[in-house]
Amino acid sequence: MMTRRVLKIGGSLLLRSDLLGDLRAWWLQQPPAFNLAIAGGGEMINAIRTWDRLRPGTPATVHWRCVEMLRFSYESLRDAFLTDPRWPEFQAVDDPSAWARTLSQLAGTGTPGAAFTTTMHLCNVPAIYQRNTSIGSPKTLPESWDTTTDAIALWIAQQVEADECVLLKSCAVPANASLSELIQEGIVDEACSLFENTNMTIRVEPLPGNDGIR
Repeated sequence: MMTRRVLKIGGSLLLRSDLLGDLRAWWLQQPPAFNLAIAGGGEMINAIRTWDRLRPGTPATVHWRCVEMLRFSYESLRDAFLTDPRWPEFQAVDDPSAWARTLSQLAGTGTPGAAFTTTMHLCNVPAIYQRNTSIGSPKTLPESWDTTTDAIALWIAQQVEADECVLLKSCAVPANASLSELIQEGIVDEACSLFENTNMTIRVEPLPGNDGIR
């Protein structure tokens, strides 16, 4: 059975001058897997966080508004992938129909093959994580600031029964730190605690950069 990996590309990494080059170097060092990736919201979501502190809204409303805004980071990163010759093996998962096709493809895959293990599938979070799909799932995420794309990536990994979920960060990550310690340090969000006893491997690590920026 092919390894299934979910990858979260931290929103702060979107400000990297050569993000796709750094990501490519990291990706080529990973064992073959069926790769599903999502992008964080970065400074865009931080602006909403600041706005909400000044003019508090209903937590659930703000949460789903932020989820919808992730469409912008997805589309921007998607367009960058599509125009970068270093990434010929790229597939955009734009909408629920494309997501359903990806799941069917994944379910029908047994022996690893180049078409699957060498393709980066970038997923549009609002097409996957929705009110009607999140409620009633084994892990229902809080509709609040406790949930960011860290926990959403873990939630998606659970939905596809991934073997591992990798959260790539722009900051330093203490070596050998537990998930609970990373939550306490503010490196990953509070809702990640829901996945502390999961069977999948959870990796939280910085994305090395050729320019030395982490």
